[in-house]
Amino acid sequence: MSMSERGFKGRDLKGVLEIINDTMPLDRINAESFRYRVLLQENFDPELCIVSEIEDEVVGFIYSVVRGETGYINLIAVKQGFQGRGIGSRMLATTEEKLRKKGVKKVVFSGGPRYLVPGVDVNAYPKSMNFFIKNGYREQSRESVSMCMSLMNYTAPVEVLELESKLIGEGYSFQQLDEE
Repeated sequence: MSMSERGFKGRDLKGVLEIINDTMPLDRINAESFRYRVLLQENFDPELCIVSEIEDEVVGFIYSVVRGETGYINLIAVKQGFQGRGIGSRMLATTEEKLRKKGVKKVVFSGGPRYLVPGVDVNAYPKSMNFFIKNGYREQSRESVSMCMSLMNYTAPVEVLELESKLIGEGYSFQQLDEE
């Protein structure tokens, strides 16, 4: 079984969505959202939207963008049953090389322009952080959470409350969203 990497093609959409939705169930995405947030993104570069195949089966996907001298890896996923075989590491290395050739000096996982996930949610996907550390990345923050995070007990950080207070003093106002 030999693995190959190539640029994303329209026929890959179904397989890529299955991989994303299966491996990241708390951050599921549909075809319309994928088209808008990936393919129609202003920084979209087909060279940085890569699928990995084994015998014509899509088994991995990585998508990144460049903004200035920073490369943002907005998403990487490897199909269940194919993880742990070096597919993700190989896609990551390929992408890093492409980013370097484009003048990128710093590479970060997500949180970038029109991101798909805000970073690695270490609670929802604990193996993901190990993958990035194994590949030479270091943890910057644990503030990234999946889009399914409950906000029921959320408390605004002190810095946000202080900023709100300052802005109110400057004449701004804030109110709760209501139906009217």
